[in-house]
Amino acid sequence: MYNRINIIIPVLGSRTWTGGFTYQANLIEALSTRPDISVYLVKNLDQVVETNESIQLPVKFLQFISQIKRAFQSKFSLVFRGYNKELTQKLNRYTFAQCNVLFTHNNAHLLSKNNLLKLYWIPDFQHVHLSYFFSQDDINERNQRFLHGCEHADIVIVSSKNAQNDLANFAPQYLHKSRISNFVSNVPTGIWDMDPTQLIHRYSIPEKFFYLPNQFWKHKNHLLVFEALSILKSENIFPNIVCTGNPTDYRNPEYSLELQKKIEEWKLKDQLFILGLVDHNDVLLLIRQSIALINPSFFEGWSTTVEECKSIGKRAILSDLEVHKEQNPPESDYFNPKDAKALAEILKKRWFELQPGPDKELELKAKNSLHDRMVNYANNFVSIVKQSYANRLPND
Repeated sequence: MYNRINIIIPVLGSRTWTGGFTYQANLIEALSTRPDISVYLVKNLDQVVETNESIQLPVKFLQFISQIKRAFQSKFSLVFRGYNKELTQKLNRYTFAQCNVLFTHNNAHLLSKNNLLKLYWIPDFQHVHLSYFFSQDDINERNQRFLHGCEHADIVIVSSKNAQNDLANFAPQYLHKSRISNFVSNVPTGIWDMDPTQLIHRYSIPEKFFYLPNQFWKHKNHLLVFEALSILKSENIFPNIVCTGNPTDYRNPEYSLELQKKIEEWKLKDQLFILGLVDHNDVLLLIRQSIALINPSFFEGWSTTVEECKSIGKRAILSDLEVHKEQNPPESDYFNPKDAKALAEILKKRWFELQPGPDKELELKAKNSLHDRMVNYANNFVSIVKQSYANRLPND
């Protein structure tokens, strides 16, 4: 029987999808609560890092993730595609008998090239629900990649019951392989002790604002929020909104221009503060300083921003997606993501009710529960691995 579980993880994420990095950082931080886990991080398709450093020193890994994010902002690009013979040969050195696990999303082709216990993560089925935001080539590529991953994986990891239901419709023949692992967002040491007002001068933003940290992708639905501001402006109510995230939509390159035209048409420039990509610690501090977080998205798999609200201790104003309700953040409001008037009413109410800065009551509850939530996340993930390993053992 094994004494340790070795989990090999190729870097998740890309220049256009930084959420993969955040997911991976949260997973490794959670696994650091388990003394029986070692992580082997595949930095890119050419190098395997055979070290437990990211488990023993998770802060260093978080710094590594921040460095990659900053590199992306400097237009540095890692290569995540294509078959790589060298990496495949390295992975073949690990045998199933030692309970070695490959956990991947980006590199589904690796699943059929080795004898490891294989876990394949599907973040969501956005391309199925919102096919009009994708080219046919993108849809075909995702379908092929997801089906290949499901076929060759021992276990398919999904982040929500909602996503598991989507898998049942997308590939019912693989539903029996699926397991739900609700990820939890970690709060790095010291965030609660920092003064979030330091960001006001650094970013030239107002003290009081709603915070919208979504990438500027069309399905994230910024336009509805801007329309709600326009409605309130006609009532002489002028809430501020700070936005962060990737400023371009690779699937809809004209979308940023469309947003800019609406900002000018509705004369919202003095109320909107668009900061682009910022350091992840600053994202958490902006959540703390805001009066509430907004996520108006048409679709989510298991929203990182909602999880960050739960971990930090901040109320949220959310589109009424089933997955948002499944996440169930405390003290939150829900609205139809196609109804700007409904959102405007919520913003008006909360703008006059709430004050900027940390919510002491919600933060205390969040701080007191975060460790147990992270431990439960890790324990659930490890139990999936152990059960999968036991199911693959040969019969005596």
